Amino acid sequence: MLKLHRGVPVEYRALLPFLLTPAIWAQKGSIPGLVALLRAFLARDAAAMVEAGQHIPVLGVVQQRLVPSKANDGWGFDLLQAVILHVPL
Repeated sequence: MLKLHRGVPVEYRALLPFLLTPAIWAQKGSIPGLVALLRAFLARDAAAMVEAGQHIPVLGVVQQRLVPSKANDGWGFDLLQAVILHVPL
């Protein structure tokens, strides 16, 4: 649903801190949806995420939860690609 918006509604922004907690990433079945949602956040609102310092926990999720797992490393590289594409240098 976030992909249908041009920006990020305030209600969705309230979800972002929760999405970056390590406990939510422990459930393997939710990883594809979480990656898709974070990619949508990055595509729509990367500048605000950088301003709030929320891009660092995204990189932490990639490094600590996704890339070390053989089952989820592809999702980690997808999320890393979104960071590279959308986060300004």
